[in-house]
Parts: sequence; structure tokens; C-alpha cells
Amino acid sequence: MVTTNIQIQDSGYRQVPTTGAETDVTNSGAAITLKSVSLSFALSPLVNDEPTKQYVGGDDTKKFAFGEVDKNGIKFPTWNLKGVLNMADATDQTTLAYLYDLVLTKGYKKLITTDDASNKIFLRWTNTTPVTSINVRIKALSVNQNADSNYVKYQLGLVETN
Repeated sequence: MVTTNIQIQDSGYRQVPTTGAETDVTNSGAAITLKSVSLSFALSPLVNDEPTKQYVGGDDTKKFAFGEVDKNGIKFPTWNLKGVLNMADATDQTTLAYLYDLVLTKGYKKLITTDDASNKIFLRWTNTTPVTSINVRIKALSVNQNADSNYVKYQLGLVETN
């Protein structure tokens, strides 16, 4: 899904719900608008993808068994957000600095959509009503720039938190 109506906001709080003292916040706690964004979502069960100690066909064969269910449940949902910034633009330079800072601050972040209710990626699997924000933690930020271009591609790896 490609949208230009995605924002990210530093909550300043370490836990959900917002209890205790605030930590340092990026952009004074104001939402940061992200341009040219591609957003994807992944959800997976807890599956062991390591070989088991048992052999397929018993001890007479030398093949390991794969894909056994490790535990009941699912992994936390993950979000992948990709965007482009123009380093010749002062606003985009500031946005990149904010993205760096978001990784360093301890508070959970809010991924926010300003789209109307037709934005289906923000649907929850437990209900069909779109939500306008999702609580996330940043797993990774990667930035890529070619030497002959003013444009920077960035990618934020996010994990949903509750």
C-alpha cells in the first residue's frame, strides 16, 4: 500500500498505557509526517524452523524433521515502512534527523494514518473497524543514498506493541 498520509509520533512513554514519567521525545512529541510512503504488514505463527533432534523415519535415516510447531500463539505483528526524502529540501533533512532520533528514544511510537476509514491496512484482525493509530516500537532504521542523487531511501522496521 502506498500512501502519503502516514505519520509517526514519539509517545515519550515506555509502556502502554501511558503510565509513569515521560522519557525524551522526538520533535517535542508532535507527529512527523512521512512522504512517499509504502507500508506493509506481516503476521506469523510461532513455528520452529530449526531442525528437530528426531530423524524422519526414525534413527535409521539421517534426515532431520523441519517445521514443527514450537509454541501456541503468534508473533507480534510487524510493519515495514519505506519512504523517500529529498536531501536538498530542509524539511526532508529535518525529517531524516527525526527518524534517527526516534530510534534512540525509549518511548513507544504511534503509527498514525490521516486517511479516511477506507484505509484498510489499519484494520485489526479482531474487528473490522479501521483504527487511526497503532502502537509500535522501532526495530531498525536503514538509510540508502546513491552518490549522484539528492534522494535518500529509508526503511523503518516496526513491531507492534500493546
